[in-house]
Amino acid sequence: MSLDYYVRTTISKDNYTLLRKIKKIARETSNQYALYYYLYSLGKATLYQLYRTYNEIVGRRVRLSTIRKQLKILEERYKAIKRQGEYYIPLLPPDELLRAIDVKRAKAGRKGALKRILNLRRKPEQLQIPRNLAYYTAKVYEEAEKLLKKSDRTAALDLLIHTYLPLRENEILWLWKDNEFIYWDNKNKTFRCLHSEELSKLLKKLGYSKGILAWHILGHKRATKVIRKLFGKGYLDWAWARSIAYGLMLLKLLKEGNYYRVEVRYQDNYLYLILRDYYTGYITQEYRIRWSREELPLPLSKNAHYFKGLALGVPHTNPKNDESYFDKW
Repeated sequence: MSLDYYVRTTISKDNYTLLRKIKKIARETSNQYALYYYLYSLGKATLYQLYRTYNEIVGRRVRLSTIRKQLKILEERYKAIKRQGEYYIPLLPPDELLRAIDVKRAKAGRKGALKRILNLRRKPEQLQIPRNLAYYTAKVYEEAEKLLKKSDRTAALDLLIHTYLPLRENEILWLWKDNEFIYWDNKNKTFRCLHSEELSKLLKKLGYSKGILAWHILGHKRATKVIRKLFGKGYLDWAWARSIAYGLMLLKLLKEGNYYRVEVRYQDNYLYLILRDYYTGYITQEYRIRWSREELPLPLSKNAHYFKGLALGVPHTNPKNDESYFDKW
């Protein structure tokens, strides 16, 4: 299917140049991002326009359901577009969206390597609490209490957030806001936001306060020893620890959160976190804590004292790798 088939009599020379540009973008990033870049360049477009363009991006004719799926992901997962009559309207600058898209996984998806496989058919009230999940959730709490009795509040918090939230070993809980928890997803290089009223109540009960909680990394080595003792799975210790949060998701005790723009920086011995409205960019809240340690929480580092990105209100779930996290319970 040639590019000329679409552009010869229907679009201007400028749009012809644009189509060539987005095909290059698709090769370097993903088809999904290239489609969004095209939509943003036009300002608005119909499903028919986007369908024709997507065919050119991939170099073959695809089913209409394929483009609908891509648009649904952009609308629901990234909150990057909205529908207005027959038109799709872009809501975010392309560079903001690119930071959140998992380009590596998107490329793999072109080969049909990744599919959504989790399909819960039961209603939440029909879900039974698995015995193993109840056991490990209680054991984590017991170990956290032991650490608190030793006045090791830092390690106790690190233990709790690496089990009751789906954080990998090298990921950081940056903020506790109301019933929301905003953390750094190091695998996908973006922030995530999840909601849990139950976890908020638990942390209050244990004497923790809302705000920036990135200081939990200072107790990470001590919390690691507890996780290894609890699970005893070798290199799979962290996968099992994180799977508790997946079990809580199945029980609806951990849910999707809001979407934000996030800025973090280190300046004059302080860590700063700024939350902005996802669409307008207006500042909604600012936080700071004193930080005199040489080690900085990701995504900051010794050579990078500032980072700006998105906080997606959905957890990272890659069924190709994460199916076993749900199956453990």
